[in-house]
Amino acid sequence: MSDAKRAVATDYGSEEAAMQAYLREGERRAYALGNRGPIRFTADGKLHPDILDAYWRCGFYVFEGVLKADELADIEADLHDILERLPTGKDSRIDRKGRPALAIDNTATTLFWSKPLGDPFGGTTLANGRHPVKMFEPKAAADAPREIV
Repeated sequence: MSDAKRAVATDYGSEEAAMQAYLREGERRAYALGNRGPIRFTADGKLHPDILDAYWRCGFYVFEGVLKADELADIEADLHDILERLPTGKDSRIDRKGRPALAIDNTATTLFWSKPLGDPFGGTTLANGRHPVKMFEPKAAADAPREIV
């Protein structure tokens, strides 16, 4: 299984079958939208009109193959570095290697903590009401941390 397809082990409990069917159907529908592909331009250097049409029809376009493997590897390395540097907990000032954690000196809230697989914003007015519905919260693995970023 590729890294892109690897899912986090999740226990949806009594909803497992329904959730797996939902995910498969969602993936099928996403690929059927016709709003993904390589970046293409017209002879005069403008974005191809088929891409613009798909964007205006769907509200987004998925560009495939835009970044080279080495560029993706560089981004992935940076993301892994960020994850390594996160605080060990909400009130911690150090990362798991004992170094000063990333963003500990920020005055703005930059990290949001939640129980694993939780939906802390759903059904609230937080984030300017962008998450009006509380999502189903699957049960996290028994050895999962109490809170995660």
